[in-house]
Amino acid sequence: MNIRDNVKMLCKQYGITQKELSARIGMKENTFNIILGKGNPQLSTLERIAHGFGITVSDLLSEPPVPSSAPAQQPEHTNGQGLFCPHCGGRITLYVRAEDTPSDTQQPKDTEPQER
Repeated sequence: MNIRDNVKMLCKQYGITQKELSARIGMKENTFNIILGKGNPQLSTLERIAHGFGITVSDLLSEPPVPSSAPAQQPEHTNGQGLFCPHCGGRITLYVRAEDTPSDTQQPKDTEPQER
């Protein structure tokens, strides 16, 4: 298997096209296809491609390629609302501790209280 075959297989597994992948990594589709066609991309290009899938270069080059457990796209159930884990797609809930929020009565430590 070569890099082009691995990219095709990963695109299929992630449900994206090579055009979408090239856009994701900031490369023109034509340039991306030429690089894949030559079959021997530079390490920096391999890193960009692997990053586009959320995997390592080693995983990208393995036979067969190892997909990340991360979903390639935001899960459909999110509807763009909320914060979701890029690895498992689970909802992330943020909590703020009371001592971490500023209050009107607290003064910065390096300034003196101002008179009103």
